Amino acid sequence: LMNAATGRSSMTNVALQTGWNPMRRGQAGSSALVARAAKASGLIEDLGRDHDLIEAGLAGALRGDVGRELWLRNALARHLVIEEDILFPADLEAGGNPGWVRGLCNEHKHLRRDLDRLSDPVSQRRFLLLLDGHDEKEEQTVYPDILKRLGPDAEALTQRIMELELSVNAAEPGHGACP
Repeated sequence: LMNAATGRSSMTNVALQTGWNPMRRGQAGSSALVARAAKASGLIEDLGRDHDLIEAGLAGALRGDVGRELWLRNALARHLVIEEDILFPADLEAGGNPGWVRGLCNEHKHLRRDLDRLSDPVSQRRFLLLLDGHDEKEEQTVYPDILKRLGPDAEALTQRIMELELSVNAAEPGHGACP
């Protein structure tokens, strides 16, 4: 942030934290959203930012933007793999609610199905309604519960998530908690 009067950064004495969200990887290279903030983000913030990126990609995809549709597919695929292969198994191992995980996995299955049919108005509506409710449930209830249950182990889990490979396929379900 720049101070208009002095032309100097107002954050010169603040140690900035860098976070990133991989967006896509292809033959031409990779792209990622890189953000810097005065405060380090944690697991809930990172997964919530994923939801924001998915919704931004969806908005473009619904307008016919092919690049944004690719962004949507890549961001959603990576996010679902994070939850199914890393987050949900860790939660269940720590005594998490198996009914919640089954329900979320079922919603993931429906999101994958309708993602491949976004040109169909009925599938598009189902996808939009499901995604909105799904994200809110995770951010307001599921993620805070998982974070509380994992305690100090959440930091190591966040590191594993950041190391996840970029190339995942939205059509293929994760192999962890969602068979």
